[in-house]
Amino acid sequence: MRHPYRCMTRALVGMLAIGCMISGCEKPGSLAGLPPVLTATTFPSAVGTHWVYHVVDTRTGFEDTVDVSIISEDSDTSGVYVADWVCSFRLGTNHPDTIEVTRLADTMTFDHCPSRTYDSTDLPYQRIVFPVALGEGWGNPICLRGYDTSLVQSYELASTPTKVFRAYYIETWLIPIAHGELKHAELWLARNVGMVRAVITRGWNGPDNVHVWTLLSYHIGAQ
Repeated sequence: MRHPYRCMTRALVGMLAIGCMISGCEKPGSLAGLPPVLTATTFPSAVGTHWVYHVVDTRTGFEDTVDVSIISEDSDTSGVYVADWVCSFRLGTNHPDTIEVTRLADTMTFDHCPSRTYDSTDLPYQRIVFPVALGEGWGNPICLRGYDTSLVQSYELASTPTKVFRAYYIETWLIPIAHGELKHAELWLARNVGMVRAVITRGWNGPDNVHVWTLLSYHIGAQ
């Protein structure tokens, strides 16, 4: 005699399988369909915007909490947008680091020059060229190092401790020329939120350090 619950379970599995054949099932982490384009207007840039990240060094196990805030913004007569972002590590450093962010036309640049030694006050951002869409890519002329390369690889689900975001996954390959410099960066960007996750690999002529950034909370200032 067949167990009634076993029959019900088999029937349910069969219905789900048929549903996947008809409508298509998404792979874990991926999103089906045409994703919305990430433009400069859907990337947070207003004063009062604040993000809190958890950062861990996977080699040493060191963990920290990072506050990132936009404290000023302005546009000059030529249409160049300029903003100051402040990045403060609660444990790793005892002083905030101010990063100048500029946007001209479709390109947003995060000024880490002249230092390229990805220290504890460097944000994972390098350069973003809008619109961000699947298959798009750009070069990153950084200081005297030449061009690094970024590519929008996918549009997928990015998990954080408090929320799952629909985000663009951007991969950047860099050319390290000194110990401790960036060599590979993975960035997940969500519309109207910004960076929700990042995996940063740095190192040259020695063991790599991998820093993982995960968004804990955020507040977007009024545009």
